[in-house]
Amino acid sequence: MANVPTVGDDTLIGTPDGDSINGLAGSDSIAGRDGDDTLTGGLGNDTLNGANGFDRLLGNDGDDVLAGGADNDTLVGGNGNDRLIGGEGDDNLQGGGGNDTIFAGNGFNIASGGDGDDKIYGGLDNDRLSGGNGNDFLSGGFGNDSLTGGEGNDTLTAGDDNDLLTAGGGNDLLVGGRGTDKLTGGAGADVFRFLTVDDSGVGAGVRDTILDFAIGQDKIDLRYVRAQASGITFVTQGANVIVQIDLDGDASADMEIQVARGAGLSLGDFLL
Repeated sequence: MANVPTVGDDTLIGTPDGDSINGLAGSDSIAGRDGDDTLTGGLGNDTLNGANGFDRLLGNDGDDVLAGGADNDTLVGGNGNDRLIGGEGDDNLQGGGGNDTIFAGNGFNIASGGDGDDKIYGGLDNDRLSGGNGNDFLSGGFGNDSLTGGEGNDTLTAGDDNDLLTAGGGNDLLVGGRGTDKLTGGAGADVFRFLTVDDSGVGAGVRDTILDFAIGQDKIDLRYVRAQASGITFVTQGANVIVQIDLDGDASADMEIQVARGAGLSLGDFLL
């Protein structure tokens, strides 16, 4: 290691081998370089960079910035408002206490916010994002992602592929995104929002599905696609109701939404 840690503000640089570096107290900058490193920030607002190798980064107390770099890394923010960046590889990112911001990066990542109002962004592959307690914002990005809100009033946005959104307790906002998505609001008065006509296709296997719509409590928001009441029809298929939406007045559906166990669904359940 190039420097010796102190209780002050240190800049510490590892070797090409696997290092274990503890910054102790102070606001430290620690870089692991090559090798499988364990970097611990300690007290203070620290910046940890794993670089190459299978690294473990521990922020502990303070508002820390953790960047995993290449390969499969584990990043744990600890207490404080932390910023975690996965980078390349299949990473495990844990925000901990505080209002954290997490970028999963490339690879098949697992990211959890923990307590606090967190913002979590998926990357290019199939990610598992979990908000935990607090009012969280989760965005899937690319890939077939799983987003779980937990307690609090959460916002879950699906992204470009086939995503699974599960909000949990609280009054949540679920945004379908492109792809064939499955949306579960959980307890509370939830809103299921669709921003464009491409957010839910026409036909089985293409349209989005709302799995637990609570009639008279939840809402389906079609204001952004400019749907009109006259263009909405309901088709019952077994226990499901298919909402067909004609946006251009040609008497054919431009988008569809499947509502599981949707008997009794009416225009009063929509925001138009």
